[in-house]
Amino acid sequence: MTKDGDGSYTEGTDTLVQTTVVKDGQDGAAGPKGADGKEVLNGKANPQPTDGKDGDTFVNTQTGDVFVKKGNTWEPAGNIKRTKKVTKVRTER
Repeated sequence: MTKDGDGSYTEGTDTLVQTTVVKDGQDGAAGPKGADGKEVLNGKANPQPTDGKDGDTFVNTQTGDVFVKKGNTWEPAGNIKRTKKVTKVRTER
């Protein structure tokens, strides 16, 4: 417990609450193989059926269209680009 407030143990000033000895042990047994990770792919055209694997996401960098691969098929999932034309709405009072 630090009494002088400096965040470090100071012998004679602070109270030693506990000490721990850390030993370097042997590595444990290998765990089971984990599931394949998902990827975010991109290209200047829409994805081809051979691109990626189920669960992956594809972004068409030209159009902003986003696709997700499900059941070995790329399905549209949205668009990340906003439209080029923005219309301002003005209300009069």
